Amino acid sequence: MTWQTWVIGGLAVAVLLLAGYVVALHRRLAVATADTAVPESAPVQDQAPPRLPAEGTSAEVEYLITRVGEPDLRDEEDQRPTVRDSVVLSATLGEPLVKVVALVHGLRRALSPANRNRIGFEVRQEVRRSRKVRRQEMRVAWREMKARERAGETAHETAQETVREPAAERV
Repeated sequence: MTWQTWVIGGLAVAVLLLAGYVVALHRRLAVATADTAVPESAPVQDQAPPRLPAEGTSAEVEYLITRVGEPDLRDEEDQRPTVRDSVVLSATLGEPLVKVVALVHGLRRALSPANRNRIGFEVRQEVRRSRKVRRQEMRVAWREMKARERAGETAHETAQETVREPAAERV
């Protein structure tokens, strides 16, 4: 598989995830508006039932604040601001969409032919450098091994000579 196939597959997965996210947000928005919406057919009771003074208490006047006699301004006051679907979609999709566009732009720049050539050149240069360093280390190790062998052979030969001499004297 080429890198183009991987990029297209990744973008397809990103689009599917984004679509799922949008559907989930749409459902949450629908549930939130359904919970806060007041059904039109249900009567809204704005007034508390009148309170009668309890028996055995003084006839103090209890004031109940109501809007009796005033025009019904509840419809004008309680109107919730309506938000168009385009505003909701731009708010919910705006930030993720910007992120996806930025990611795609970055991928296109990173995978451009000039960038691929530059990266390939640097990789080849680094491989050559590491080979050169490895060869130098190998030469140094070879020299040390040869020096140890020479030193070991002379030490071994001297050790054998000292072992032979006392044996020759005994005989």
